Amino acid sequence: MKKLFSLLLALPMIFFASCSDDNDVPDVSVNTEISGAYQVPNDNALYVVKGETMTIDAVTLTSHTGKEAAISSVTYVWDYISVGTNVVSPFTQSLTMETVEPGDHLLQLNMIIAAVGYPITTGVVAYPVKVVESAEDLPAGAELMGTLPEAKVKVSE
Repeated sequence: MKKLFSLLLALPMIFFASCSDDNDVPDVSVNTEISGAYQVPNDNALYVVKGETMTIDAVTLTSHTGKEAAISSVTYVWDYISVGTNVVSPFTQSLTMETVEPGDHLLQLNMIIAAVGYPITTGVVAYPVKVVESAEDLPAGAELMGTLPEAKVKVSE
């Protein structure tokens, strides 16, 4: 009887523990430094010449909540296929374009984000990438890039 009574007392706590707010995610932006890629003003795509190597030199977060936030790992996904995970800051990754066919591709950075006062979340940033056959195929105005503009992260629990 004591066990049954104890279970009945614990039952309301189960309901309180399972409630969560779906909007309770941190407000953060990602800063990405890339070398070996080109960018054209007013174009969101990154351009890479076939045979070259594009390197993500650093991935960092900016918290807009006033509380600290950090990335614990970044998984790099090329055309929906995982190509590597890095768990050490600054989360570098090199992608060689030797066997990549010219055309439109997608680079995703899937990251685990820990922010003070929020549950651990998953963040995703996607960059369209256009691989061109040679440097002559780059669009007019293409310049080697460094730091990409700050990108808002799509965050979910």
